[in-house]
Amino acid sequence: MAGAADDGAALKFSQELVHLKDDRTGSELGIGCKVTRTVTLKNNLERSVRAQLVVRDTQLGPGLLQVIGPRGRFDLLNDQTIKVRFTYETQHHGDQSMFIDASFDSFSRPAASLEVFARPEPAMLEGPEEVDFGAVPTGAMSLRQVTLSLPRLPQGQGPCKVNVAFLGQSGDSSFLVERAMSGKLHTLMPGRKLTFRVMFRPMGADESERLAILRFASNAFDGEKQVVLSGRAVRR
Repeated sequence: MAGAADDGAALKFSQELVHLKDDRTGSELGIGCKVTRTVTLKNNLERSVRAQLVVRDTQLGPGLLQVIGPRGRFDLLNDQTIKVRFTYETQHHGDQSMFIDASFDSFSRPAASLEVFARPEPAMLEGPEEVDFGAVPTGAMSLRQVTLSLPRLPQGQGPCKVNVAFLGQSGDSSFLVERAMSGKLHTLMPGRKLTFRVMFRPMGADESERLAILRFASNAFDGEKQVVLSGRAVRR
């Protein structure tokens, strides 16, 4: 994590680093949470300058960092201090860092830099590990509902919202997930549920166990969440 310029720098932020935490609890900011913060920027020169603020991403990104004010180019009188307000919304779990650079023009090196840092904890989706359809006659159809949810934690802890994507399924084609799940990014907030239907329609004359795996990804955790689908085809 980098810091701001020296005491003798032309411009200087009031802080070198803003570590974002929940306003109420002081715990790490959760995934999908948005906060507003204010720092100051001082002109240490004995003359007025024209400056601008630019958001810079890092290899630890992304986060959603936006400067509320001042925007565009602005004047700073000698020895003047102004307020800089910004918002930040976390986009995933783990360390994430971005910078607000203060410079005199678009091509010069920053005269001062403020690091904005967050460390959201991973979150887990609640849901079944397996859904069993039992015995279903070949050619017949059975429906089940599958529900994924984001558990509700004490206020100020955990994520504010997470994104869930259905990656697809592998295994037996007798299982079919409702079309509305495909190609969409679903947003879950604490206490909310994502419910969808799965159909099992075994075809063919053989009696056998059928298996498939549903795969989900999220910005809340690494890897995938999997739900195993099982059912047994029987003769009519």
